[in-house]
Amino acid sequence: MSVGQPPNPDDVYQHFLDHRERIGRDPNTIRAERQALDLLEEFVNKKGIQPGDVTRTVASEFIQYLYNQGYAERTVLAHARGVGRFYDYYSNTGYYEANPMELAIQKANLSREKQSRLPEVTVTEMREIIGKISHPLTLVIVLILAKTGMRRGEITNLDLRDVHIDDNRVNDQLPDPRPEIENKPDSLFVPSNVSEGDEYNGETRMAGNKRKRSTTIPIDDELKQVIVYWLAVRPPSRSPARPLLTTPDAQGKYEQFGDRVIDDHVYRRVRNVAKKEGLWSSTGQKGDQVSPNMTPHFFRHFFTTHMRDRSSDLLVRFIRGDKGDDIMDEYTHQWGQKVERDYLNNIYKMIE
Repeated sequence: MSVGQPPNPDDVYQHFLDHRERIGRDPNTIRAERQALDLLEEFVNKKGIQPGDVTRTVASEFIQYLYNQGYAERTVLAHARGVGRFYDYYSNTGYYEANPMELAIQKANLSREKQSRLPEVTVTEMREIIGKISHPLTLVIVLILAKTGMRRGEITNLDLRDVHIDDNRVNDQLPDPRPEIENKPDSLFVPSNVSEGDEYNGETRMAGNKRKRSTTIPIDDELKQVIVYWLAVRPPSRSPARPLLTTPDAQGKYEQFGDRVIDDHVYRRVRNVAKKEGLWSSTGQKGDQVSPNMTPHFFRHFFTTHMRDRSSDLLVRFIRGDKGDDIMDEYTHQWGQKVERDYLNNIYKMIE
């Protein structure tokens, strides 16, 4: 589908981004477009084709490729539109014949109407919401959700051995950390090999960890302080696994003081916060990931959206535990240089 002479035969991606910068596009927009084009380049390289060879059918395959990588629908839409602007530019200059993404987006039925059902919450607004939370368990749950994008089941499965806090105040509260984080102070470890019903670390699990790879997630100073605060008031566990989150107030029929907090408990606490903030609609259903409600799953979108604006797509994919490749393996082996430093330099502050 290529015609004419390339404006920059060495790098059509960078030429487009340079053009966007010259015409004064917002730096955040350019950063997002760079992330989208990185994904396009990765996709076409795997197919062994050039970007000019992308047809509407191949563009549809690219959209499905984004879904397969674990991106939410709103993120797929954002990346598809970023790539669409790339093809618009080259079709307008006569280098490519058409924009294959435009029809592919229509075919996939991606629309703003569907995306708008998710609440739009800025970092500033989330900071105000968190500032009103007084219960220590609710605070630590919401802050972990907002700053890591972890699923609620993954949070409930955290045991004390999965938490490495470098602070003398918690030496008596925390056991020796598991080997994966023994040399990584101020971090959380989220294993991938936990499924609902598994006997794991001496306890049957009520939820599974759905991530594709085990992940070590950095803890910044404010999350560290909240976890230290929680450990000071945390009810002693009834389980030999010693979960991080234990219930101080049994909310369900079978819950008792000191039980592991289950995912329904997390859901209820987030729902209560959302209702107070007007971010809950009775029309939204519990399992509906595109509902207008601020559910625990919403925070995964919140983290993905706002952290991608500040850092790299690869970092976000690593923290989310998305399926690995050679680059992600490199992130694992150079955790301190490529993950911890990048995360701590860019994670948004939630407590004033």
